[in-house]
Amino acid sequence: LDDLFFDFIATARKLRPKVVVAENVKGLIIGKARGYVKQIFQGFREAGYTCQLFLLNAAAMGVPQRRERTFFVARRTDLGWPAIRLEFSGAEVPCVEAMKGAKADGRALTPETAAMWARLRVGGSLDEVHPKKMRFSTIRLDPNVAAPTLTAHCDGELMRWDVPRYISGHEAVRLQTFPEDYDFGKEKPHYVCGMSVPPRMMQAVAGEIRRQ
Repeated sequence: LDDLFFDFIATARKLRPKVVVAENVKGLIIGKARGYVKQIFQGFREAGYTCQLFLLNAAAMGVPQRRERTFFVARRTDLGWPAIRLEFSGAEVPCVEAMKGAKADGRALTPETAAMWARLRVGGSLDEVHPKKMRFSTIRLDPNVAAPTLTAHCDGELMRWDVPRYISGHEAVRLQTFPEDYDFGKEKPHYVCGMSVPPRMMQAVAGEIRRQ
C-alpha cells in the first residue's frame, strides 16, 4: 500500500490520459506526510503531468456526509491547459433526509452502550459519557446535519439519533451516495462505503474538470 500511489502514476504514464484524478486522506497534508506529497508531485512531473492538490469536502457537493479528502488533479503538460479551479459550495444535506425510507436493520446496541446512548446528546461522541472516556469515534448522529466521515467500521461507530442501534447497510449506502442497486458482492456495504470515494463527490469533481 505504501507504494500503490506510484504504481497509479506509472499506469498514467503508460495510458497518457489528458487528466488524472487521485483521492487520498486529509492526513496526507499534515505533518511528516507532506514529504510523501512532494514525492507524488515529483512522480507526476516525471510522467509528464502538472499536478494540483485540493482539500475538498463531500458535504459541499450534495453528499450527506462531512468527508474531507485530498484530491490530486494532474493535467498532461504537453497540452498547455491552464490550472483547474475546484470550488464547491452546495447546501448540506441532513442525515434524516438522506436516510428516509432506508432499511432499518442495523445492529442493535448492547445494553451497556444503549444506556450510554440514552444519556448522550444528539451529535455527541460516546467518550463524553463513557466512564473511561473511551470510544470517541462512536457517534450519535445529528439528524439535522450531514453525517461525519464514514469509516470501514461505521456499522459499529455511527448510531441512530432516534433508536438505539447502529446504522444499517442501506443507510450507509444512502450516506455514501452509492446507487440503490449496487452489488457489493461478498463485502459488507459498510466496509466498501467507508473505503471509497462517494460517487456523487467524484461526479462533481469530474464534471467540473470536464466543464473547464
